[in-house]
Amino acid sequence: FPPFLESQGAMQSGSSGGAVASRPGYEVLTAPKDLGGEVVALGPTASDGVFIVYILGKGFKYVDMSGRGTSWSGVAAFSGPLASELGLFHHVQGDAAFVSFAEAPARSWACFRLPAPGNLAKDGCKAELVGRVTTLPGEIQAACADPGDDAAAIALASGQVRFVDLHEGQAAWKGLKFDLKGAGKGIALTRLAPERAALVASGRLEFFVVMLDKQAKRAVLQLRGTLKTGTPDALGPLLGIAQTTSESQLGKDTILLCWGSKASETGSSELTFASATLDCKAASMAVFSPSEPAKALQKCWSCTSGYLLEWSMFKEGSLKMSIRDARYGIMVHSGEMALASSKPAGITAVTSGSVTLLCSKKSFAAVRLSLPKFSLRMVIGSKAPVKKGDEKLLPLREVVCGKRKRDDPEAVELFSEKRRVTSEALFVKELKQRLWQPSHELVDAIIFHRSWAAGAALLAQPDFDDSLAVRLLAAHPAFLARVVRRCRAPQQLDLALRDHLPESSLKSILEVLLDWLAAYRDFPEKVVQAAAPGMPSQPEIISFLRALADGCLPSLARLDPDTLERVMEMIVSVQADMARSERLYGAAREAFRQKKPLSAVRLAPALEVQVLPF
Repeated sequence: FPPFLESQGAMQSGSSGGAVASRPGYEVLTAPKDLGGEVVALGPTASDGVFIVYILGKGFKYVDMSGRGTSWSGVAAFSGPLASELGLFHHVQGDAAFVSFAEAPARSWACFRLPAPGNLAKDGCKAELVGRVTTLPGEIQAACADPGDDAAAIALASGQVRFVDLHEGQAAWKGLKFDLKGAGKGIALTRLAPERAALVASGRLEFFVVMLDKQAKRAVLQLRGTLKTGTPDALGPLLGIAQTTSESQLGKDTILLCWGSKASETGSSELTFASATLDCKAASMAVFSPSEPAKALQKCWSCTSGYLLEWSMFKEGSLKMSIRDARYGIMVHSGEMALASSKPAGITAVTSGSVTLLCSKKSFAAVRLSLPKFSLRMVIGSKAPVKKGDEKLLPLREVVCGKRKRDDPEAVELFSEKRRVTSEALFVKELKQRLWQPSHELVDAIIFHRSWAAGAALLAQPDFDDSLAVRLLAAHPAFLARVVRRCRAPQQLDLALRDHLPESSLKSILEVLLDWLAAYRDFPEKVVQAAAPGMPSQPEIISFLRALADGCLPSLARLDPDTLERVMEMIVSVQADMARSERLYGAAREAFRQKKPLSAVRLAPALEVQVLPF
């Protein structure tokens, strides 16, 4: 039944594709090139993609990376000095903003008033001192807070933990002191919740969960314990800790710990990470395997949305990013970005919402991260080798991606009379290997170049979208048999027929479908399939007619009455044949059912009595 029926040669089905969990991704942003000086400290704000930075000897600036580009503005003049390694803590209250930080030397804490990011009418003014704490009993070694918090936690070298107000700059609450002998400078602090923090001391790896009790006006201890590791001597100095999730619950808090290289004389910057659960009864810790076997010139890290982000500089001007799950240390993504740095040292990473800004004095890099909740399905197949298509089809691939126009000369040359056979064979091979993502752009290219062998390869994929299949049918009616055989879900196919099948094709399609049904009515199914192996079965044809009626009913109503009458007569005939077949099947099955043979009831045997003489 040409031209709607093709040969058996191109009817092979592709492998079914499985659903893939959403994976982490990133977008490299245009980072600021020059902020007018050397950046020595930075911190996040409550606005997504907005940071506050301190330019050495000049003052504070806001850096806005919430859009595609980057904008910045001078906020307030300030000459310092401040302890850059502890960062900046930004807090907004009404129309005013406050920035708090540890001054240098880190034995005092200061809070200054600034204009808020959305209210820069006072651009160029001086930072106004709000409060300063100068009576601290030791040097500040760690501090933590989020932009929305009212108080920040600070850890002192004397072993004391205190909370300071972020909009008044005062330590209005009494601190809590611990015996941290042997910890030295290995004291790390992280925020678990508003006004709640965790302190970890190196050496014995003791941890303390501290909370601010505003009614009692003091810091109180909630939990205390010791983290156990099998190789404590192999770990270097404790560099920092971070909370792995936003959910905080006493006894179930999980944190990420980072140690530096123990042998500092190697000149490398190797980091060791571990995940720990803060539970006084069963505190557990698991050390991660290294993500990069090679030694990097410089490394930095951060933790956000349950993921560990590592940046490694193996050569000047280039950073390699690794994204790992912060609970198990499983690698889920990686990439590279540029960071023009004259000296491979002092890289700082700060995250504000979905944007992470990396800074090395006057050099910057930025990425926008998409981090869905971690699932083991993310890593399934992540280590499989990535198959790349042949370079000969690069012009066609760029047409599908939108980098070239559809009538690009190089793409058109691929399907010229001399090169069509070779290009089409290679194209079909890559489609069967699933190296092309099915899309409307791909179907447009197939239709434009009339590569019907490639269209047949797509229709052979069981998960091929019905809307794309109907588009191929509208462009090449010989695909009708393939589309009818795909009619497994008429409720989805009817929408595709409604949206993409032109009304002018309906009559010719109905004529062919009627011829196919007439063939099944006049000849046995085995005879029809032997004569036309690619013809759909009778149930498949009826299912397609149902989808056609549901999706194109207004267009069918405008056809000539004779065609519609023939369709109705054929459907009634098929229905009668199916009913008759069902009745005959039941009768034949009953007739051929084996039963016990009938047997007549025998008469009782006659008795003969004989008297024998003795």
